[in-house]
Amino acid sequence: EALPVLKKAVGMDPKAWRAWNALGSLYDAQADWDNANAAYVHAAEASNNAAIVLNNRGYSRLLQHRRDEAVDDFVAALKKRPDLAEARTNLRLALAMGGDYDRAVAGGDPADQAALLNNAGFAAGMRGDYAKAEDLLGRALALRSEYYARASENLKIVKALAAQDKDGDARR
Repeated sequence: EALPVLKKAVGMDPKAWRAWNALGSLYDAQADWDNANAAYVHAAEASNNAAIVLNNRGYSRLLQHRRDEAVDDFVAALKKRPDLAEARTNLRLALAMGGDYDRAVAGGDPADQAALLNNAGFAAGMRGDYAKAEDLLGRALALRSEYYARASENLKIVKALAAQDKDGDARR
């Protein structure tokens, strides 16, 4: 198990920011938010706010439904490393999760537009914004010249969720 090894590493060297960062990720996987937050604080301090730490802390905050703080972390990570694709993807996801779909898909490489629409559509579906989700996912499917399995599956999920919500509303 990695947890004891990482704990030992940070015990031996409290400035081992990569180990703190990895600990944060492990705690995220366990939904142990207090320990994740503490690990990212140590990682950020020891690394002078390395872009990858800011990105990972932002993702952790997104998992904790702390979207605004997550957006701040992703933006800070991109200021430090504008080429950090993970932070850009996570920022777009956070924007979409907040309902800012236009910003979530704007400015991307045209070759990536279908994927951006797919991600925003999936986030819209998870928010319960089913009409917008279907629109975004439909646009993603239309952009691809070949079958886009991920967007097609996401569209099925969104339609099932919408039907389930409609059934639940009818029973109330």
